[in-house]
Amino acid sequence: MPVPVTTCKIVNIDNQSGAVNYQSVIVACHLVTVEFCRRLGIALASNLSQHINETVVEANERVNCILRSFVSFVCLVHVRPTVEYNSVLWSPHMISEIDLIEKIQRRFVKRYRLLRNVSYQKRLVRLGLCTLELHRLHFHLIFCYKTVFRLEHVNDNGLSHSLL
Repeated sequence: MPVPVTTCKIVNIDNQSGAVNYQSVIVACHLVTVEFCRRLGIALASNLSQHINETVVEANERVNCILRSFVSFVCLVHVRPTVEYNSVLWSPHMISEIDLIEKIQRRFVKRYRLLRNVSYQKRLVRLGLCTLELHRLHFHLIFCYKTVFRLEHVNDNGLSHSLL
């Protein structure tokens, strides 16, 4: 299947301002460097905090829509995938960002009427859930296992050199 080169873009993911711009060419077509790009439901931003904020906004919009229409625990099926999709790539490391994402599930589970007067941790236990942070950790461990035992192909062009 041919790659549509004209739609390809470069997103430099770097925590430093003033990152170096590289000129990249594929099949005589210059690739454009952008700050933010969304393709196939995956949003990438040069600033990971911006990506996390975009994910939180999208998940909150879904929560609000669900809460306006009907409150049911089954609706977590529509919220959690938004927050967990590709979390191995964009997982937050700052406590404020982790809390921001966890707040989505906390807010939704709090609306479950039978458990309103119960603490967040006890609600999760009674509902058979875990925190989103722990769920992301499970995804990371599974990804590491698959990578180590070569069950998942990871293109490591230059990656091993940049980690040393």
